[in-house]
Parts: sequence; structure tokens; C-alpha cells
Amino acid sequence: TAPDVRRLQTDPLSLQADSMPPGAPDDYSGIVGALSVEASVDRSSVKAGEALNLTVVVSGVGNIKSLPEPKRPDLPSIRFFDSESSVKIERFGDKVGGSKTFKTVVVPRVSGPLEIPPLTVSYYDPAKRAYARAASKPVRLTVLPGDPNAALPVVGPGTAAAPGVTEVAADIRYLKAPDGR
Repeated sequence: TAPDVRRLQTDPLSLQADSMPPGAPDDYSGIVGALSVEASVDRSSVKAGEALNLTVVVSGVGNIKSLPEPKRPDLPSIRFFDSESSVKIERFGDKVGGSKTFKTVVVPRVSGPLEIPPLTVSYYDPAKRAYARAASKPVRLTVLPGDPNAALPVVGPGTAAAPGVTEVAADIRYLKAPDGR
């Protein structure tokens, strides 16, 4: 016998959406909710020319998946490389949120005390009916003078290593600058 085909339909829903108010910050990406930002490094003391990991976690309520990376500060004393991100989604009653983690390799170029200023994310807070900006605390580093041999290039697989360079593992990603070099 032929299957019994039925068409089911819900009652229509009506929604009222308010337009966004004027005066959005320049870095506003369209996120609506309430956010916070935390930044940390895997160690607070490093030699100039050595890499360390900067982790930035943006968390709260809102469309976390579409959240762009917080704007990096323009610091000539630090080189930033490409970031990788991961998302953790949670439900808070009738709201959705969670956290998005950005991991970036950074290389200080000069020795001395160094501060990465607060990293910020702008959002629209519907509870306050206003734009807001979440900011991390500054990250303070002690950068020691680097090894003059640190400027030697790191070579790829199948080639001879530079003097003093020992392969620790084969699954470590190569560093890439944001422009693809």
C-alpha cells in the first residue's frame, strides 16, 4: 500500500525586531549579547626572538560562532602569526552562548619589559540597550636578550638542521605570518 501523505503546518509566529541604534563602534561585528575577554600567555618570561603562545578567550551570551578575532594591537616590538580558534557552545536557559578561544604564536623582537595592551571586542547589550566593549587585562612580559643564533632560519623536513637545532616532534606547525609567508 502507498504511504499516507499528510501536510502539517504550525500556526504563524510574529516577531518584532528592533533596528540597531546608531553609533556602533568601528570594530562592531554584529554580535548581540554580553561578553567578556581574557588574555594570557604560556610563560611571562621569554628571550627576544623566541615564540610564545597568546591565548584569548571571549565568552558570554551571543552568537559566539560568528565572533571575529579581537583586533591585535599594532606593536612593532612583537610579531603576531596566524591564529587558530575553537568554539564551545552552551545554553543559558533560553539563551545560547559559550566561549571562543583564539591561540596565536607571538615573537617579541626586542628585550626589556613588554606589555600587550588590552584586547577588545565590541558588542550590543540588549539588556542595557547600548553598545559595550569587553576588554582583557594587559599582558605583561619580561623579554630577555635573545641568542644571536636565534636568527638562523628553521629548516623544513628533509634538510639539514641549523647548528644547535634539534627536532623535538614532527607534528609541530610551521610559523606563518598573516600575509602567508
